[in-house]
Parts: sequence; structure tokens; C-alpha cells
Amino acid sequence: MNVTKNRHYISFFILSLNYLFPLIIFGKITLFYIDALDSEIVFNSVLGKIYAGQTEAIDSFLGGAIATNYVRRIFQPFSFFYFFFNAELAYWIIDVLVKITSYFSFYLLAKKINTNLFFCSLGAAIYASINLPTHEGFYFAIFPYTIYLIFFKNNISTKHFLILFLFGLNSDILRSPFFIPVILILSILFKDKNKNYFKNFVKVSIIFLSAILISNINIIYVALFDGPFHRHEWIKESLPIKYLFKNVLFGLIDIDYNSSKYALAFGVPITIFKISLIIFSVILLKNKRIFQTLIILFSISLFVSIIKLEFFLKFIETYNLKVYNFNYLGHYLILFFVLLFIFITRENYSKKKYLIFLSVFSLLLMQINSSIGPIYKKYFIENNNDFRNFYTFEGYYLPSDYKKIKNIVKDKRTISIGLDPMVAVMNDIKTIDGYHNLYPLNYKKKFRKVIEGELKQNDFWRNYFDNYGSRVYAIINKPDELKINFIEAKKLGAEYVISKYLLKSKKLISICENCENNGFFIYQIN
Repeated sequence: MNVTKNRHYISFFILSLNYLFPLIIFGKITLFYIDALDSEIVFNSVLGKIYAGQTEAIDSFLGGAIATNYVRRIFQPFSFFYFFFNAELAYWIIDVLVKITSYFSFYLLAKKINTNLFFCSLGAAIYASINLPTHEGFYFAIFPYTIYLIFFKNNISTKHFLILFLFGLNSDILRSPFFIPVILILSILFKDKNKNYFKNFVKVSIIFLSAILISNINIIYVALFDGPFHRHEWIKESLPIKYLFKNVLFGLIDIDYNSSKYALAFGVPITIFKISLIIFSVILLKNKRIFQTLIILFSISLFVSIIKLEFFLKFIETYNLKVYNFNYLGHYLILFFVLLFIFITRENYSKKKYLIFLSVFSLLLMQINSSIGPIYKKYFIENNNDFRNFYTFEGYYLPSDYKKIKNIVKDKRTISIGLDPMVAVMNDIKTIDGYHNLYPLNYKKKFRKVIEGELKQNDFWRNYFDNYGSRVYAIINKPDELKINFIEAKKLGAEYVISKYLLKSKKLISICENCENNGFFIYQIN
């Protein structure tokens, strides 16, 4: 088989393993759930209901404290997939489209740098695999295409501008503030490729960023004119300067696993790829492009580390910039690492084959890593009768179990203990708790009264809620020594408690004796 000729077929077959492998093992597609299943997908699902005319669906969140204009992606056309299809199918359609866009967007750029089309295809497949999360839209997917237009296209036609505008409308605003500085950094590598690059840069920036501003106008309005938000109380722990270099290095190669099996499974294949590239970059340091790209990578990682230092955090607080997360610049490391791969593979170096092997190995591992934890739990742990696959839609949202809860609580509001409250929302159950990146500060203060007794007994959770607070959860320390203030919960609208644990409180009335068999308890607040 001619590998170069069939490069796209090979690449798409490898990328398809991300879906085929878990389907064979579990009968369902797996995904990394943090910030996806427990947050953004739930919001997207509610968006689908709003598009269908069910504007009251937004009332399911946080005791009705969230307004429709707080929801990201409400004006982005790709969100309409959640109107036409169920949440799971909509998510996977978008996931596939983002990966296809990422692949061809990077491939077009890579062809202008490296004449070996197999390496271009391999780099594009890696970029498509690392470009996560896909539920946020097409910003990073189309970014390589903007580089291609700016630095390698003498004349940008109306067709190209229409493509930019379309994908801009389907892009999240959170990473876009770095678009201009990152393009200027890229000019170090590519400005000699096109004498018209600056003119192209201005045109592309205007069209692309204008589209992003249009489709994110609600978030811009909220940030400027609403508030204060819970983010205004964010207090990030500063990084001691003595750990600066260590943080730069570890941040560069994604070593930040915090003993989490989730983070380990997600990060290992990316770390293998990055470490391999750094080693080969040092060997081939005489190459100007490789040297420049390596310096850019270290510079970005250095900046991301510097913004964690005390003086920068004070600057953010002084100028009230807590609403924005400056760490988003670190996401651009993905692009520069894969560009580094393209630069290295065009070199005539005999041991390059080892890098290719490690890159293919990493690429394959990226397709199955979301299934590693579930496989281990299902097949290698004894007494796994209670196995629950948190990495699938059905395993996470438990629609059949929550249908029973819905039949009991009906349209009344709930609070969840030991269970993710966003699962309740996904099953059409109203809540007073949840995971929200933007909500009113006054609601945070009200909810704190609900969990104040628990927070007093645990310094970690107190700091976590007070200094962060996006996870508005009913945190408990010991189920048999419950300190939740159910009177305050009822003031926020909660009439029922969905609990993982057997609870004892004079304020609670057990109303479902058989629910324990389904792994939960339901109580009515007295």
C-alpha cells in the first residue's frame, strides 16, 4: 500500500478509533467528562430547548438565577445541532466536524512547510486529536487556516473571507484575545514567506474577529454591564518564584496530573509526544526554524507561569480583570508543538524514525485514552458489579434512574448531595446547585449559607468554594454528621434532596423507600 497516497484514509481510520474502540468494548462512545458532561454539554442541551421555544428551560439552573444571556454559544450556529438532535448525537456530530476541520486546516498549512505529505497528514491527525475540548467550537480548528491565509496566500478571495466569517461565528471568544499577539509571534517564523503578510493579517483579523464578536455579543454585554459575578471573588494561589522554572518545564510538557487517574490517562500520550519533540529539537537545534519554535514554546510557557506570580495576580485584582482567565494563552502550545513536529520531520536526520514511531504511538493512545479507566474498572477490578461508566453519556447521566426521580419531584426544585446536580438538569429537573463558570456573586453568598456548617469543618473545601466557587455543590464531610442548612436551601427554592447517602435530619422526610436499590435516596425538605 502506498502510505503517502492513502495518507488521508489512514489518518481518518486512526481518528475513527476514538469512536470505534469504545463502541466495540462498551457499546457506547467514551469521552473525558470533566468540564464536558458535568457542565458545558448540559448548557448546550438547554440551548437546544431554548431554540425549540422552551425559554423556561434556563430556569432549571441555580434557582432561576441564571439569565439566558449568561449562556455561551447561544448565538453560534453550530449550537443548533442540539435543537435538531438529542444531546449525545449533537455532541458527537460537532466532535467529528471539529476534528475534520482541525485536520484539513492544519494539513493545508503543513503542506506549505514540509514537502513530505505523509508527515503533513500525521501532524494534522495529531493536531486534530489534541484539539480539545471540541464542544467549545471551531476556534482552534480553523486557526491554522488563518495562518495559511496570512502567510502563504498572496491574494485572499471572497471565498476565503466567507469561510473565515462562518467559522468565526462558530468560535468561542475566550481564546480570541490572543489571536493578534500569537499571529505576530508566528510572523517570526513565516513573515519571509509572503511580502503581503501584514495586509493579509489586517484583513483576516477584521473578518475573523468581527464574526467572533458578533456571535459572542451576549457574553461581552454581560461582562461589561452585568455583575458583579462570582469570579470577582476568585483568589488564585500565587506561585512562589523559586518554583518558576519547574512550573515552566512541567507546564510545557503537561506534567500536572495531581495523582488523578483522569488527568493521567488524558495527559500521558500528549506528554510522550511533547517530550519526544523537545529531545529531537535539542539535537537539531542548529536549524533556525526549530530553534525559533522552541524559544517561542518556552516563552509562552514562561508567560503562563509568570501570570501565576503574586505581582501579576495583584495586577489582575487591581484592575478588576478576574472575569478573564489569562491561562488561555497556554492552549496555543498545541499549535506550536505540532508545527515543531512539521519542522523536525522535514530534516534529513537518520534517527527521525524514532520520533515518527513515538508520534504514531501517541496518536493511537490519544484515540483510546478515554476508555483506559473504564476498561481497568470493568475488567481488572474485583467485585465490579457496581461499575458505572462515567465516561459515557448514559453512564454519566443515568436517564432511566433520573426518570424515576423526575416522576417524584415533578417541577419542584432540588439540591443534590454526593451526586452531580448537573445530571439532574440534564434530566429536566430544576436545581439550586450546579457547575457554572459565570453566575451572580449574590447567589454565591446565598448558597454559602446552605453549606456554611460544612465549610467550617474543612479548610480545603472552604478555600475551594470561597476562592473559586464555580462548583456550587452541597459539599458534605460526614453523611452521618450532616451540617447542611436545609432552611437556607428551601429559601433558594429547593423542596427535595437527591442524595447518594442515607441522611438523618429533622428537616428531611424520606419519600422513596425503594430508591436505595437504584443508588440514591430522595428526601422532601420539611
